[in-house]
Amino acid sequence: MNPENVQAQPETTALCTAYTGKGEPCSAKGKTEYNGLCKIHHNQAERVRTHQAQAQAALQAEQLERRNRILQQNQQRVDNAPSGSVDTFFRYARLIADLWITQRIPTDQLAQVYCCIRRTSLRHVEWEAFIRAAVAVINLAHFNPDEHRWADVPEAEKTLVFNNLTTVMNRLPQHNILNVLKSTDSVYIEFQRRRAEEQNAERLAREARLAVERAQREAEFNRQQREEAVVFRRDPEGGIDLAAFGRDAQSVHRSSVQHATSKAVEILISRPVPAEMEALVEITLAFDDKTAVRFKNNSKERALLELTNDYYNTEAFNRMYGDILDRVWAYIRIHTERSELIRRLAQEVTEGIGMCVNGKMTHLVNVLYAYDDQITAVMQNEKPSREVFQAKFATLLNIPSAERAAAATAIFNEYQIPEEERGEWLNPLLATE
Repeated sequence: MNPENVQAQPETTALCTAYTGKGEPCSAKGKTEYNGLCKIHHNQAERVRTHQAQAQAALQAEQLERRNRILQQNQQRVDNAPSGSVDTFFRYARLIADLWITQRIPTDQLAQVYCCIRRTSLRHVEWEAFIRAAVAVINLAHFNPDEHRWADVPEAEKTLVFNNLTTVMNRLPQHNILNVLKSTDSVYIEFQRRRAEEQNAERLAREARLAVERAQREAEFNRQQREEAVVFRRDPEGGIDLAAFGRDAQSVHRSSVQHATSKAVEILISRPVPAEMEALVEITLAFDDKTAVRFKNNSKERALLELTNDYYNTEAFNRMYGDILDRVWAYIRIHTERSELIRRLAQEVTEGIGMCVNGKMTHLVNVLYAYDDQITAVMQNEKPSREVFQAKFATLLNIPSAERAAAATAIFNEYQIPEEERGEWLNPLLATE
């Protein structure tokens, strides 16, 4: 095809992208050099941009003028500070106090500045340098040339004025704020508040540190109780001190008792816990029932405190005390002899106070002995027959004294205790209230 015969195609141009004053699309064609606008709308846009640039420049010039004016006023304030009036000095003192209190400026430096302004003689050799440095801080906080709030002032600017102030303050006497100010003064009140806050923080930190140390000691003690054998062979081989056993609080530490408790704990942990049950709350209410259990003096409060602490913090036989208490209470709360079991629980908890974690857990499991068939069976199977008798005989302390002799005779006969030994068992049993 002959290029001379090809006719030039007209250039297609989109419509202007602007809108008219009535809000309708412009019908004129846009041009590439006008960024898609027609010439009229392009000129209008240019005028708007020019106006905005002029307005921005005017605003910046106004801000710069205002900043320079504030800087000039601040410098005049610094220069005139040494020769100010008493009223002016007191005004500066109040501005310093306001900054220290409202902005929570750390350290007591500004409180000292406040005292120095009020109490330093105008004839002091450092007065001029001091008041200039103080006013520089006031200017930065209250007459900021960039109109910043104190929180927005750059740290470098704060550091500069405070370092200068510190240099001068080191050459001035320090004041005892509580002695030189009245108790109604706001700086005095704030100073007292900060001291109390610091002391409280120190107390809390000290208590937290002691709590950590105590928890570490308890954790180590509990670890030893779990991982190291606890065997107390308190009686001669082949015999026991019969008179003492009636109130033998440490019988729980015999190796056979420990082994039996370990198995009983595993039986209990496998049992479900009612979803609606709150063991500690319910036990507290149960211990308030004087028809079920009577405590002496403040032993109830001590028992509940020990029980609560053990519930959350004690572990023995690789199980948490609270988990086993939940199962023991789940058994007690619906038992037909609930009152008797509550008495036993109170007694075992009380006797376990101050014991090692294994001893506490053993006392807890003992509550169900002779009531819960599984627990009774495992403890009887693991204990020598004499120790089974001893444990069962000790439960007679929980029944009225008038019924103990007959019950003791039945147990003597069951375990074939010789007649010559029975008196030694009965004496401490019948003598105990």
